[in-house]
Amino acid sequence: MNRLSKFLFASVMTFLVSSTAVCSAREAESASLFCLSIEKRFNDYFQIQLHQQLWLDNNFTNLERYMPFVDFKVTLLKDYVYFDALYFYRYQHKTDGSSVNTHRYQLGLSGGYKWQHFKLSGYSRFESDYVKKNADLPYNRCYWRNRLVGTAYLKEGCKWSPYSAIEVFNTMNWPGDNNGVERLWFEIGSMYSINKTFSMDFKIREILPTLDKTQKISTYIGVGCNIKL
Repeated sequence: MNRLSKFLFASVMTFLVSSTAVCSAREAESASLFCLSIEKRFNDYFQIQLHQQLWLDNNFTNLERYMPFVDFKVTLLKDYVYFDALYFYRYQHKTDGSSVNTHRYQLGLSGGYKWQHFKLSGYSRFESDYVKKNADLPYNRCYWRNRLVGTAYLKEGCKWSPYSAIEVFNTMNWPGDNNGVERLWFEIGSMYSINKTFSMDFKIREILPTLDKTQKISTYIGVGCNIKL
């Protein structure tokens, strides 16, 4: 494992261990997430990814989101740069009893570069949301979203592949003053390879909102299933 991977792993572990002190000044909650991903690669230039996510927050008592989405991915520079077109449907049940239905569309670029046991990846996309909340009139919002991810793979080529990651989300031209680094994700987990088609993902994710200090800090326990056809 190279020095960069060791540094990232140590950074994630330090945050997770010290999160109790961080959360003492802000409200915190426990949560869980379940993910199913199906990937079909047709050739070297085109693939489709189908995803299904279920998030529970408020100490596992509230449906934070039910979100299926599809990602159409076209290779621009093999192994490095892709053009993405995505559609999301998201249903949320708020803790105040309200419900929100969102149709989201994204267009943009994604990519990454891997060096030994470290990978730097991300995307930059235009995003459009069509939102319907309870009986209110629907509305549309458009903005630009960026995401940068640093991942350290501690061990590869085995059944169990531990990793740690830091993800940074940046929002641009959001209505109002909520622009900039909106939240950080800290993850530590392990992939488990069953065979060439099926793998599992077990993780702990700490979500730290940075713009809205009234939002809770959430600790998610996650389980995912990945299928490559």
